[in-house]
Amino acid sequence: MSYRTRKIAAILSAASIVGAGGLGAAQAASTSGSTGTSTSKQGRHGPGRGAPLSSAAIEKIATSLGVTTDALKAALQANRPAKPSGTDRPKGGPQQLANDLATALGVDASAVKTILDANKPAKPTTKPAAGTMPPKPDTTALVSALASGLNLDQATVQAAFDKLDAAHKADETARRTAMYAAIASSLGVSTDAVQSAFEAAMPAKPAS
Repeated sequence: MSYRTRKIAAILSAASIVGAGGLGAAQAASTSGSTGTSTSKQGRHGPGRGAPLSSAAIEKIATSLGVTTDALKAALQANRPAKPSGTDRPKGGPQQLANDLATALGVDASAVKTILDANKPAKPTTKPAAGTMPPKPDTTALVSALASGLNLDQATVQAAFDKLDAAHKADETARRTAMYAAIASSLGVSTDAVQSAFEAAMPAKPAS
């Protein structure tokens, strides 16, 4: 599962689909990246899959680790994951979501896709404040629609969403840990120090 479960609502909210941490994080990746031109053009991506790190965040992390910003930027660049290509490209979007939900629920993917298409959440009317993530959207209506359309109880559908969310979180934790370790090796510092520095510079997560 290559998307964040929080991206489900954002994936469904527009005709131009924003690709893959709970529901609605695609919005975080797209809106936080547009909060400033200097951030999107000059920043370096950290272990997260969201927008590039701002210059201020890079400086804060470097100071915390006792290294120069140039050294940190070089470490980030050296350990940047290679862009997938061909068959290695991660799957995502509404069809992949439908496939994963169908597998978790033991139903036909086309039936799930039809319900997802008919229940696309409205786009957010405002952008989150700079340095913050958007709140998690309420997916009660979507869960209810899936339960009704698939003749399942809502608890079963919610459990399927929770299962996908847990799987994603495990994958994301493993990926972040590996990246922190690689950056730490490049800088000659501890993995724990890198993790603490990055987490202190990241936007606060939305309340559950």
